[in-house]
Amino acid sequence: MTDAHGHRPRHAHAVRLGAFAQAATDLLDSPSQCGEALFEALHECWLALQNVPGHLPPYRDDPREVVERFEEARTQLGWALREASALTAAAHGERPAGGGTSEPDGGESGEGDRDGDGDGDERVGRTDPGASVEGGEAEVRLDSVPKDRVTDSPSHASAVPEEGEGPKPPRTPETSQTSQTSEPPGTSVPSETPETPEISVTPETPESAETPDEQDGLDPANLAKPSVSVRQPRPTEPTFAASELTTPQSTDPQSAPGSPHSSSPGPTAVRTDPLADFAAVLEQLESELRSEQVRYLPQPASPRREDRDGDAAELVGRVWRRVHMALLRLPGDVAAEWRTTAAARAALAGLPVPDEEVADPDVIVLGLPDGLCPAERLPLDFADLPAAARDADPKFHRYLGLPAAEIGDLPPGDPRPAWAVRAAQAERLATLDPELHVALLHDHQPGSLAEQEHRDKYERRLASLLRTAGQGLDEGMAWTRENRLGAAHHLDMVLGGLVHKRPAAPDSWWYQWRTRVSQILVPLAEDANYEVIFRPLEDLHRDFAAEYTIAETVKGIAGSSEPEVQWVVWTALRRKKGANYGPNKHKGRVVVRPAEPTRR
Repeated sequence: MTDAHGHRPRHAHAVRLGAFAQAATDLLDSPSQCGEALFEALHECWLALQNVPGHLPPYRDDPREVVERFEEARTQLGWALREASALTAAAHGERPAGGGTSEPDGGESGEGDRDGDGDGDERVGRTDPGASVEGGEAEVRLDSVPKDRVTDSPSHASAVPEEGEGPKPPRTPETSQTSQTSEPPGTSVPSETPETPEISVTPETPESAETPDEQDGLDPANLAKPSVSVRQPRPTEPTFAASELTTPQSTDPQSAPGSPHSSSPGPTAVRTDPLADFAAVLEQLESELRSEQVRYLPQPASPRREDRDGDAAELVGRVWRRVHMALLRLPGDVAAEWRTTAAARAALAGLPVPDEEVADPDVIVLGLPDGLCPAERLPLDFADLPAAARDADPKFHRYLGLPAAEIGDLPPGDPRPAWAVRAAQAERLATLDPELHVALLHDHQPGSLAEQEHRDKYERRLASLLRTAGQGLDEGMAWTRENRLGAAHHLDMVLGGLVHKRPAAPDSWWYQWRTRVSQILVPLAEDANYEVIFRPLEDLHRDFAAEYTIAETVKGIAGSSEPEVQWVVWTALRRKKGANYGPNKHKGRVVVRPAEPTRR
């Protein structure tokens, strides 16, 4: 016996589990009290497994392949329970999610209710364990089948023939039509039903006869489990068309929707949108992420109406990007764990992410197939910076006053190739991350870049500073070294000043990106007898802010547990030791924890 991955069993329990799976399959396929008990036990097991998050301790200490196999086992169990419930319900002409529909043989659900007694017992009496339905295999969310519906459904009740009768033959379309002509309208076949506490048949009420969308809904709380109802079938699995996900239609006019004898005027099909389900799973993943990493990720603002008006595919792409942009603000090891978790959730939904992308740190947003979300590649380091500068948007070459052919031939240490590349990255980051802020002037507090209007202003300001810095390096302009450094330093304030309301972690991707923008100033600073101050954020305190930064600090996050200096929005410079005495004209700007109010 081998499993789906081609591994041979190492222990005897593998054979036992295989035998259990075969016996359990046969039992679930037969409507009986034993099958009902097994279904309930497996369902409880599936629910218990939802409390095992692979990215949190102690489970995250397991190898990655072990966590992936666990998630696969959990998901396969969930699918098996859904399909078992759906097959049994479909065999009796019922929607798996509940809500009175016509019986496949032309009779009505709860036909005994015509007499007005409302007990609905004939629904159990009419259950036929041999009934068959073409195309009955339908994939339906387990979450959408309330537990009380599972126990009340005739698909899980045992149909006991009357005393003295032999076993009933299997029902076929031909025998169904024969039964319609042999039984007078309005009559039913009584049967004895064992009285057990597990099975209770409740008459349908107006509240319970709601349509599936009204009754069950796509509640994100029900979709928060790692097992999702979206995936691509394996080559050996049958695929289901949309018509196969509907309840078989009856040809009896009395059971047609809207007829006076119909048990419910509602629709006879369960319509699910796999992408909408996956979008709900991603929103739950984002909620879990922000709840755990509240130190760096505050809860996002309520979505705007225009953000919810798009279709499910647009919502999937938007939430997927938002999750990945949030990961850039976390410590590197934590971000890697959540990135793997996101890829695993996508794979379970039938949207696999290439392994090489997951392992590539330059891919900041993993790509989803079918055009749902393209991969975003944004390197921190370049093996060939001149070539990357030539490939940048030509507008940045124009801003710097250089054609594309020349920007790649500049001598080492010239900052213009790095400016072109980082400016292109900054504009892309502003588009991808709706939580970014920036200050366009040194005495302004950072403003949000969520709106296109504000991003346009940022791009215009960035273009203006690129032109000025580029002119300073033009040999024909004859700028002094101090003035060249001044123009480059002002560009640093806007180019590298992207910041979040709650600043990112000191060892995050964002901190590495900010540090590389600061490094562009090193050659110009040395040429003007200055040096760039590089210190870890945790080593910066208020005395540093008072000596090397301007007085107009950015207000940070309050709290005694928060660091005093939380981010660098403008690179700080200082004169080299032994240089000619003079004031520091190139101070930086930092995000500082607000001072504690003094008590009187």
